[in-house]
Amino acid sequence: MKKLLIFDLDGTLADTQPLLYDIFADALTECGFPETAENVAKMLKTKGYRPTKDGAHVPLDYADLVPDNFGFYFWTNYENYFIGAADRLYDGIREVLYGLKSLGHEIAVFSNKPHRFTYPIIAKAFGDGYFDFVLGGTPEIRHKPDAHGINYIRKMLGFKPEDTYMIGDLPADTAAAVSANVGFIGALWGYSNREKLAEKGAYVFAEKPTEILDIMQKGTKN
Repeated sequence: MKKLLIFDLDGTLADTQPLLYDIFADALTECGFPETAENVAKMLKTKGYRPTKDGAHVPLDYADLVPDNFGFYFWTNYENYFIGAADRLYDGIREVLYGLKSLGHEIAVFSNKPHRFTYPIIAKAFGDGYFDFVLGGTPEIRHKPDAHGINYIRKMLGFKPEDTYMIGDLPADTAAAVSANVGFIGALWGYSNREKLAEKGAYVFAEKPTEILDIMQKGTKN
């Protein structure tokens, strides 16, 4: 039976964290706080970040220091850098997507990344129309861990929850899938781990992208 597989973008289709470190580092430098991408990466991994009032994110070490125009530099660099995500697909992603389409399944993308960035990345990486639906963050679509986006996509494509899967690497992806009552496959090549995903209810995992084909062919579902 035909299934719908909805993929997260960052940490699932593409390795985008190095781009984000460069964005942070350049934005901090332009705001008067010179920092290397390597040091920014260490800060984010150990202490994390927090959002600013305009939706940008700043490392916690600098959260109370950056000027009000930090967001301008952050989003300018974001726009300049993040199209590069199209060139950072994980090994095996193209093969698994081709395999799923060959089996007659439909595929979609749902990312919390703003839609104005998500769609161009997917179009550059795969071409217009390769995915059956591409959705990034918009004011109308609530972000994961809310189930809104998953339900919106499956209803637009005419799928029931029992015929839908979410594939993602973060606890927010898991929580959204559980809330939407759809299947979930944890992408262990991404930015989280088995334990954190399991805490949110995941128990089907893929160590590498091509394992998704095996899971679908076996009919595994949670």
